[in-house]
Amino acid sequence: MEVYSLIGTSGTGKSSNAIAFAYEHNISAIIDDGLLIHEGKRVAGTSAKFEKTMVAAVKRAIFIDDEAAQLVMEKIKELNVKRILVIGTSLRMVNRIAERLQVDPIDKHYFIDDILTAEEIEQARQERETKGTHIIPLSYKQLDQNMFQKMIQKGIDVFSPHKEKIGETTIVKPYFH
Repeated sequence: MEVYSLIGTSGTGKSSNAIAFAYEHNISAIIDDGLLIHEGKRVAGTSAKFEKTMVAAVKRAIFIDDEAAQLVMEKIKELNVKRILVIGTSLRMVNRIAERLQVDPIDKHYFIDDILTAEEIEQARQERETKGTHIIPLSYKQLDQNMFQKMIQKGIDVFSPHKEKIGETTIVKPYFH
């Protein structure tokens, strides 16, 4: 398996650019804040952005919980993932996640300033600071919905003319922010 990382401090645009980055690099799976996303769909894990405290969020993001880590590891194997992107705030963090999920070593590290301009990073920081919002690289449709809502959205998706849909993001405001 080829393992890549995307590193940048909090609020610099990693999650909001993860889908496009993975698409451009032909990476089918993303690990972001406790989630395993495969081909644009949440397949395992729970988002750290729904934790009540910052400490709990960090623990979730680095897979401190053995059961959570095991479930994600099993799903990675089951899906036969060939390329995966690990997102984190530091080199130490992405290496720790890769180690916990037994996908290490990381083959190539990318930093957010490798893919975004200084102006784009500053804009992302301003959004975080002024609005307190965070991005999850998943459609809101995959986050806690009832079956009726999912059926309606599926019908909308089927009849919507999309040339190429590479993913969606959801904006959330965590308790800990």
